[in-house]
Amino acid sequence: LCLLATLSLASVGFAAWVISAGDTEEVLGTIEVETVHDERVTITKVSQNITDFIFGYKTNDEVNALQNRWLDKNDVGEEKLTLIYTFTVENKKIDEAVTTTNTAIAGTFAAYKMVEDVETPVSLNEAVTKGYIKEVPEVVIAPTGNENEFTATVTFEWGALFGNENPYIFYNLKGINEKFKVDANGLLDAENGTEMTYGDHAAEYMPLMDTFFAGLNFRVTITANQPA
Repeated sequence: LCLLATLSLASVGFAAWVISAGDTEEVLGTIEVETVHDERVTITKVSQNITDFIFGYKTNDEVNALQNRWLDKNDVGEEKLTLIYTFTVENKKIDEAVTTTNTAIAGTFAAYKMVEDVETPVSLNEAVTKGYIKEVPEVVIAPTGNENEFTATVTFEWGALFGNENPYIFYNLKGINEKFKVDANGLLDAENGTEMTYGDHAAEYMPLMDTFFAGLNFRVTITANQPA
């Protein structure tokens, strides 16, 4: 039976049977597009009222009335100790007016001298100690009242060496031969100081201040960022 069956199959040939099966799996998902947030903060329209600080002369009515002003101001510029920058700030993250609350706006002041074409930082703390200036100036940021507009103000003040007064006023209101007592830096020391005249004081300490500030440059840096 087996043989006959086999012969029978051989006589008619084999049919080509193909078992074919495919498969489909569906994977579901979504397309995500990341939103781009423009959070740039920019400073524009920067202007300033003066370009240089001038430790020059300043008068008042009391000095102007003097007949014998012994400290002259020939070839000395007029005092300019306040520098004001005006600028605008744009903050793309906010839809309202820019303020110092919703935007971090700050400024720094630094002094330096060029030594062999290299910027060399100069600490103004020494100028405070010697009484040339009252304190190291800071950059004060304030709104102007116009939308997104601010000022950055830097102000020097005369130091204790001149009684925190402009030297043209400080000295001319004293007699050239009038005596007072000072410490080793020329600062007033009425109890234990060394006696010297105002004329000698001006002749000794004003050139020292001039030497300290000669060739001194400054840099005001204003920054605006998103608040921390």
